[in-house]
Amino acid sequence: MPPILLLHGFDSSVLEFRRLLPLLANSTETWAVDLFGFGFTQRSPYLTVNPTHILAHLYAFWQSTINQPVILVGASMGGATAIDFTLNHPQAVQSLVLIDSAGINKGPIAGKFLFPPFDYLATEFLRQPKVRQSISENAYFDKSLASRDAQLCAAWHLQSPLWNRGLIEFTKSGGYGAFGDRLNTIQQPTLILWGKNDKILGTKDAHKLGIESGNLVQVRSRRGKAYFPAQITKAIAPGTVFVPMHWGALWGDNTEANAMTHPQCCPESKQPELKACAVQLSIVNPELLPTSQTQPNQQQLNPTIPV
Repeated sequence: MPPILLLHGFDSSVLEFRRLLPLLANSTETWAVDLFGFGFTQRSPYLTVNPTHILAHLYAFWQSTINQPVILVGASMGGATAIDFTLNHPQAVQSLVLIDSAGINKGPIAGKFLFPPFDYLATEFLRQPKVRQSISENAYFDKSLASRDAQLCAAWHLQSPLWNRGLIEFTKSGGYGAFGDRLNTIQQPTLILWGKNDKILGTKDAHKLGIESGNLVQVRSRRGKAYFPAQITKAIAPGTVFVPMHWGALWGDNTEANAMTHPQCCPESKQPELKACAVQLSIVNPELLPTSQTQPNQQQLNPTIPV
């Protein structure tokens, strides 16, 4: 089994994995590293903390210490770092695990416009024990895990010299945006994890409808309907359903997005208008549909629709 490399989240440290790392290390070589400018790393007054330097630091660590493909595990901001590392150094990553990962949607940009002394005051506010304990309690579904141990482990790195400067520099750099279409270029097997009680995951629309990943869903507009297995995702805006548009008939019967959209096109070029329309979703019992509507054609798999 390849070595495992664990990447922590924003304003955190390797102590984030104090419970997980010993369990993994029982069966395979496991590493955790503080990202540049975070945790207990040395903050340099001459080197700005930003995604570019975080990437360079992480690659140097991997090259000098591990130097073989790893199972790369990133949590929160560490997930965005893991995506960035995989895109830039694919030879170093055997597979990818993203836990509540940043980098899928765009983050807030307000931090880029923090000016002195407000940037310093913001970090001093974040330093307060009561504030950090409140963040810890919100992060854990099981509130008993927001213990004194958790509070201490989440605060020790705040004693590092220039802790607040590193945080300010990273925030003002804009941090990690959304990787967008580049995510589709990742070839490594990827596992994406979110807890069903996680307050970060945007699945409100799915929960309102009672839809879970894998459910067979009827997508209906005033023009027609089609059937798809659902995939719950954070990668699209709440209130949105995405259906692959082309070649639906290759995957199964009644899997055509065009059945639900209008036929309008440019009178000159005949280019179809953007395919968008209002739809309703409902869960369908596959046993109540003809087999041809629930089984793929030519041994293909039905496409999933993100909701």
